[in-house]
Amino acid sequence: MNSFLEKLNNISEEIIADKGSLLLFALFSRNDQVDRWDLVISAKWIESGKTREIVKNLLEKFKDKDINYSEHIENIAVMSETDNFLHHIAAAFQNKKGCVEKNKETGVSIIKLFDDYIIHARIVHEEFDDFEMKTLKATRASQKVLETVF
Repeated sequence: MNSFLEKLNNISEEIIADKGSLLLFALFSRNDQVDRWDLVISAKWIESGKTREIVKNLLEKFKDKDINYSEHIENIAVMSETDNFLHHIAAAFQNKKGCVEKNKETGVSIIKLFDDYIIHARIVHEEFDDFEMKTLKATRASQKVLETVF
């Protein structure tokens, strides 16, 4: 998994060099499975309706680098900066609502959202320091949105 994460880090650095920034480039566990992940990519330059093109470009990068992504990645989710899920994750990183704790042994980050919703992730890149979040409320409806994403 470590070599796979290094390859993902290289890809995220390429994207940043090409596009200028990324808000989030991370793997999120699928139902707490340690070997199946969803890759989430988000950036300010991502526009609604352009996600298919971004996934296609990402898959080409995997192919060019001979990365067998299907061993670890179940789905690829591309999100604009307005996506509610991104704002919930940013709030956890900024310790406004929730928190992020990294397990030093496994490298897995435990993202706590709301009072009782936990997501396990491997963060390749995050850039939430200057991210302007919209006001979020922890409701059962918002948790259901997260559950449908993952």
